[in-house]
Amino acid sequence: MPIAYQEGHHWYAGGVSAIGSVAGHAAYGYAAHQGISVNALASALAPAPTPRRVGALAAAVLSFIPVLAVGVWMALAVSHHVAPAGTGTLQKGSYDVGAWLIPVFFALPLIGFLAAFLTRVRGNARVRRGQPLAFGVWSHGWLCRRCGGAFFPVGTPLEVPTGEVMALASFRRIVWSAGGYASS
Repeated sequence: MPIAYQEGHHWYAGGVSAIGSVAGHAAYGYAAHQGISVNALASALAPAPTPRRVGALAAAVLSFIPVLAVGVWMALAVSHHVAPAGTGTLQKGSYDVGAWLIPVFFALPLIGFLAAFLTRVRGNARVRRGQPLAFGVWSHGWLCRRCGGAFFPVGTPLEVPTGEVMALASFRRIVWSAGGYASS
């Protein structure tokens, strides 16, 4: 399995340059890019799911903290002032409640982004913990290129179905279940 999986990963790099004229002046630009392309077979044979990115969610959480702090500061400032003269008790109460709606409004996305961030971090940790077990099962598998399936040879010292060709999705489910992240 490792060879078929590695054959499906290809590194690429490239660059683009451009020359043009901007406001009567010559302009030159260059951009370089590189990456790894993964074909469908390698993706289907992956011993573990790709870790999900958490950086953007962390940035979202951190960007809402100052906004929430300003909202709390505004609510404290408004609630320490006396309600306008000539207002009834209902109006005075709504004056204080309304002041605290601003921080609550900004706390809801913060809580949502924080929950999504923690969920992704926990999921990535679960995958990292299970990878050694999944890799042990995965490395015993064989790929049949002619029939497009995978199998575990008879005599494999694991609790897996042996001697029968299975679809790649079934093979991946068995491997990922061994790692404890089949639901990922």
